[in-house]
Amino acid sequence: MASYRFTYRIVIVYLATAYLMSGSAAARKAKEARTFIDSYMFGYSPRSAAMGFCGVNLVDGRSSFHNPAAMGLYHINNDFSATWVGYPKFNYPYDRLYNFGMSARIPYISDYLYRGDRFKTALSVGYSLSRLDYRPWGEPEYIWFDRSSYYSVGIGFEYFVKLGFGYMYNDVKTTLRSSFPEYYGTRVESSARDYGLIIELPVIEVLADLTGKDLSYEEFNFELAPSFAYVWSNIGGNQPIADRYDNVGISIQGKMKLGEVLLTSMLVLTEKENYKGGYYYGGYNITKYGYELSFGGFYFLRSGDYINEFLYFDFEGHTGGFGFSFNGISNWLYYLDIIEDKGRISDWILKNIDITYDVSNFDWGPGIGSYPRDDVFNIGISF
Repeated sequence: MASYRFTYRIVIVYLATAYLMSGSAAARKAKEARTFIDSYMFGYSPRSAAMGFCGVNLVDGRSSFHNPAAMGLYHINNDFSATWVGYPKFNYPYDRLYNFGMSARIPYISDYLYRGDRFKTALSVGYSLSRLDYRPWGEPEYIWFDRSSYYSVGIGFEYFVKLGFGYMYNDVKTTLRSSFPEYYGTRVESSARDYGLIIELPVIEVLADLTGKDLSYEEFNFELAPSFAYVWSNIGGNQPIADRYDNVGISIQGKMKLGEVLLTSMLVLTEKENYKGGYYYGGYNITKYGYELSFGGFYFLRSGDYINEFLYFDFEGHTGGFGFSFNGISNWLYYLDIIEDKGRISDWILKNIDITYDVSNFDWGPGIGSYPRDDVFNIGISF
């Protein structure tokens, strides 16, 4: 994750050298700790990265990465989601990252639990795969790569209030290659568990139900939804030295629609990560802020900030980015009668399948040396 960037540059050479030159249990534990540092550094979605790395309150196709409980809420109204993330620009010591994630609503169980339009329930599962390659270094040459698998289960309930619970199992394997025969193909495995909770209150919808009044204005509809999220990360597993932390997030989102078409929306988030300390690091905190403004439901402008209160120094950084939604464009085409709905398969595809493209960049701030800026993009499909 972002919080390890600076210290990582200092520690990485020492950790790798210690691992290669020593067969002791301490060296192996050091390597396992480094595995979790790097794998979690790149676990967020571009949308989250653009908003100061705020993620636990986001209900979208990448929710299985940052909060499995939010994945449960997402699949109340969505059957399937798949996303691919690319990092086209990397700084040393990283080389390439491959990241793919998908999640789906379990139909039969969810349909059994479903109790009409007012009470909704969905059970969902998710799987994500990441591979992080490092650039070769040293003489003789050392090469390693991390392969991370994330298995998620989430359940969401909607009855006035929206409530989600989730569980994620993280499995990380680091493979080392070296010209030293005794170390070639060495693999270290690590694991941990995350637990998530999210509560969302659709204020205007609840007020309309309680009062029996239509709170819309002519064709304009309004939504207001604050939310609270809590995630416990890196719990248990066979990796006792990875940093444990809890992440508390709150957000509020407002929307204005013209009929069922989104005119504009604004999302404001803030999070607090509280690290409990691990093998290398004492306890410390990260405060994050994120903002998103939507134009027409098809273009999204994002910004964010983070403050890292890390050990003996603090630093601040800024993030930003934008996104496009294909479904937001098609909704306007139908609303303006540019395309007529004739009940064709193509009409169902245009109305129900969303293709998204998100880009983010993050500036790590002054004093972070060779890591001035990184860029990441995401392509997703959902229905």
